[in-house]
Amino acid sequence: MTALLIDSGVDTRADLLGLLPEEVRDQITPRMLESPWTAASLRILATVSNTEWHAHVKNGYIDWQPIITWARDRKRCRFNSPRVALEMAASLGGYPHAHVNLRYAITVMPYHQFIAVMDALRITKQGVSK
Repeated sequence: MTALLIDSGVDTRADLLGLLPEEVRDQITPRMLESPWTAASLRILATVSNTEWHAHVKNGYIDWQPIITWARDRKRCRFNSPRVALEMAASLGGYPHAHVNLRYAITVMPYHQFIAVMDALRITKQGVSK
């Protein structure tokens, strides 16, 4: 078995900002990037291609409740990988009603999202540098 090395190239606040869509980037405050929990959440959110979550990142705050409500609505969010990514991001962001089933998540996530989750876990421990 070989070791899994996570080097996603996301080490600085600028690296993380560069992954986010422009409309979201404009809503990010330095405080959000200083918090390892929020930075980790943003790392995972950056992998979710559906834009529904963008409107709920505003003025330096992530409003998790509507994001999770949308993710759990199978008529509006029909695929499992964004759903589990949003639940994981919300959990790392401190949303108490997030439901994370790691075993299920790993089975439905594409590899690039799996790597982002692993990177987010690293970010929660180390943060991102200026």
